[in-house]
Amino acid sequence: MVNGRAERLTEQPDIDRAMQLVKEHNPTLSPAINRTWIDSLGLAEVIAIYRIHLS
Repeated sequence: MVNGRAERLTEQPDIDRAMQLVKEHNPTLSPAINRTWIDSLGLAEVIAIYRIHLS
């Protein structure tokens, strides 16, 4: 558990860098990261990535 301020990443270079770091540190997540999920209504689910500024 961490305490801090969460900031949603919205710039594509920041998102790409975060995704690359996740893949490097935990390669078992790669299939899940590269997959698009569709909910029961046929809508794609959006992945939100946050940066946490520790306090």
